[in-house]
Amino acid sequence: MSPTVSIIIPCFNQGQFLDQCLQSVLNQSYASWECIIVNDGSSDNSEEAAKKWIEKDSRFKYLFTENRGVCHARNLGADIAKGTYLLPLDADDYISDNYLHESVKNIDITNSKIVFGRAFFFGEKDEEFSLQNEVVVQDLLQYNKIHCCGLFRKSDFVIAGGYDENMKFGFEDWELWINMLKKGGKAAKLENSFLFYRIKENSRSTIIDNNEIKNQEMLEYILKKHIQAYGYNSIFEMYNKNLELQNAFKNLHTSFSFKTIFYLLLKKIKDKFKKQR
Repeated sequence: MSPTVSIIIPCFNQGQFLDQCLQSVLNQSYASWECIIVNDGSSDNSEEAAKKWIEKDSRFKYLFTENRGVCHARNLGADIAKGTYLLPLDADDYISDNYLHESVKNIDITNSKIVFGRAFFFGEKDEEFSLQNEVVVQDLLQYNKIHCCGLFRKSDFVIAGGYDENMKFGFEDWELWINMLKKGGKAAKLENSFLFYRIKENSRSTIIDNNEIKNQEMLEYILKKHIQAYGYNSIFEMYNKNLELQNAFKNLHTSFSFKTIFYLLLKKIKDKFKKQR
């Protein structure tokens, strides 16, 4: 028998997009799946929209929770998932008909912990998401190079501790990928399967990209949590070994790249620790 894939779809006030998302699940050429729709306290028609699909196919499951954010919703779905593999999928996105087939076929062939298809933006943006073919943890320590719809083994997800519910503003998938790969392993991009990633004005990814405070708070959290993956034992050690770079960046007035934010965060973190002493 083919191993089961548990597709986990958190939904917060995205009922208008659910039909397109769930139709793409139903269209999968790979039949051994369950789809867990987690209603994260929506106030729109998400429950009504989801329950239509439960009646249509018993592989769709429905779960309601009070609104506690996407990480909590995904973790709840993972807790009840029966599949060997997990695939997170956002309620406003959709996948190509062969996404599960290609992912399950290739995760062992490529000797990977995570596999992910090519991604195409639609909505407010219309272009392909630039992704590299193979990703290891050293790549992720620079910035996220895997989109949120990667397939992985549930056992690896459990070992990693699931989604960190402190990642309340975003980047939770990035942090999970670091956690899954920091003790070894890689992620691989698949050329022949596709995620279609909706960009809209009020999406979480757009909001955090445009909000410097939330952006920096999440970057700071990742840096502090995974400091040893960056090759240091503490923030202080990291700061002290990068004084020259810190001085080089302190007078920059150009737009922030991840690299500039990264080193500016070091000063911010050190100042915070000084105040706490």
